[in-house]
Amino acid sequence: LLMNKVHEIKNLSSGLLRIGSFSSVHTNWLPAMVKEYQKHYPGVEVEMKCCDDYDRLEEMICSGEVDCGFVVLPAKKKMKVTEFYEDPVVAVVGENHPLADEPCFPASKLDQYPYIQSLVSSEREVDDIFERYGKKADVAYRVDNDFTMLSMISSGFGFAIFPELLLRHLNFPILAKSFNPPESRKIGFAIRAAGPASSAIKSFQETAEAWLEEWMVQ
Repeated sequence: LLMNKVHEIKNLSSGLLRIGSFSSVHTNWLPAMVKEYQKHYPGVEVEMKCCDDYDRLEEMICSGEVDCGFVVLPAKKKMKVTEFYEDPVVAVVGENHPLADEPCFPASKLDQYPYIQSLVSSEREVDDIFERYGKKADVAYRVDNDFTMLSMISSGFGFAIFPELLLRHLNFPILAKSFNPPESRKIGFAIRAAGPASSAIKSFQETAEAWLEEWMVQ
């Protein structure tokens, strides 16, 4: 046991930590989290892998392709998961959309306007919204890039549903409309179910949690 602990401490000064995540976390959280982590553990090499297919991302964690990762809950595969953040899910419309002046996007109208569907991102939380209200999207376009989707929305092609985290720091002329009642997705930090977490994983999780607390009050 003592030798294992010594080995883990040594790895913290010279090891490799592989982290998986999806686009919104990969862009808005991970760079700052990793920067903070490496202030304390500068010798640890960090590898970040982005995957917008939620099922594939879970498989990467379970198979050991990555050591840990951020996933959308509930996870389908058996993993050790800590709930991290509740991210609002909103309808995104252009400034000239018929609902542009409405305070929220009525769920009763989910099937009444052209919808732009993502070909890249897993839309588990989006599918859940349509299913919950018994609506079927009027899919007008299928697009393989989130930024292209946002550009099309701003040009009046239709609307789409996005997690709020993905919309941060964007300059598109778009409007984010919450639903009533509000919709959200839960983001968790996950590791493989088998065996204890390494010191590298534990220390990164602690760093990420502390960083997130500060980020939420900004």
